Amino acid sequence: MIRPASRLKIFFAKYLFVLLTSLIFVVFTYGISMLFGLMTRAHNPTSKLAVTDAETGDFKMVEFWPLLAKVMANDLVMVIVLATIAYVLSVLLRNTAAAQGISLGLLFLGSLIVNFIASKTELVKYIWPANWSLNRYITGLPAVKEMTYGFSLSYNIIALIIIVAIAAYVFNRRDIAN
Repeated sequence: MIRPASRLKIFFAKYLFVLLTSLIFVVFTYGISMLFGLMTRAHNPTSKLAVTDAETGDFKMVEFWPLLAKVMANDLVMVIVLATIAYVLSVLLRNTAAAQGISLGLLFLGSLIVNFIASKTELVKYIWPANWSLNRYITGLPAVKEMTYGFSLSYNIIALIIIVAIAAYVFNRRDIAN
């Protein structure tokens, strides 16, 4: 009871708090959106939506709730990625405002950069912003046609592990007084 928590415990406790806060915001956002949608729109008794088929370009009817679950899960992955980037930057830069600013800049400029680079080369699939939005695969619009959902998800997981490991190492090595 008298020994303080290790630096790594503090780091991962803060990181867990960031992830839980992100989860709460995503659930809250979708909850409010659903509530507002239920109050303002006519209800569809078939619960099917017309969406574009990724392979053929034709319209197909899909069930609403499984599609919504996929979109929410993919949005949660993107929020986790961006929250992790912000947390890692705040650890490395020691400035939360700069970390949030850079993260928001990446969020808004990432798709522009990806679209620009995609028009020049197919190597865009190896940069992280091209893999953030997994909803691209639901709409059938990946950055490069050969990209797959599994590739992007794996890329995100590996990149998250690498940057969290780097931040944990730096956080553990850094002197508290500085």
